[in-house]
Amino acid sequence: MQVDARRALEAKLLAALARREYSQAELCHKFGQMFGQDLVAEVLAEYSQKGWQSDERFAEQFVRAKVERGQGRIKVEYELKQHNIAQALCADLLDAVDWRAVADAIYKRKYDAQAMDAKERAKRQRFLLQRGFSFDDINAVINNDVNNS
Repeated sequence: MQVDARRALEAKLLAALARREYSQAELCHKFGQMFGQDLVAEVLAEYSQKGWQSDERFAEQFVRAKVERGQGRIKVEYELKQHNIAQALCADLLDAVDWRAVADAIYKRKYDAQAMDAKERAKRQRFLLQRGFSFDDINAVINNDVNNS
């Protein structure tokens, strides 16, 4: 019975990993109740050692996808923690991104250069804040827009 369960788990894991990258935490959650946490952890340890599953690859793709969607550092960092990605790996990947440039691109895509009152400024700040950008980046982007108008 154990051999059959292992083969079924391996087939499901390989099918999932063929579609996209997953973190170990995601796969444990996805298949843990079906096959048992111990068996899933054992197979994932083998897959990780063989390079078939990599939290680093998952995190790189995850950060790249979130940046392309225009999400900020705070939100991306929070979501990486939800996937149990190592703090050192998170810091390295997040430090490599120019978050101010991402915020500026999103801001320029959404708003054209025009005079704004305090209410409009607050609205724009909330927009970027909901995307997960820091106050420093938000204020720099908006102040840059005001100075260039």
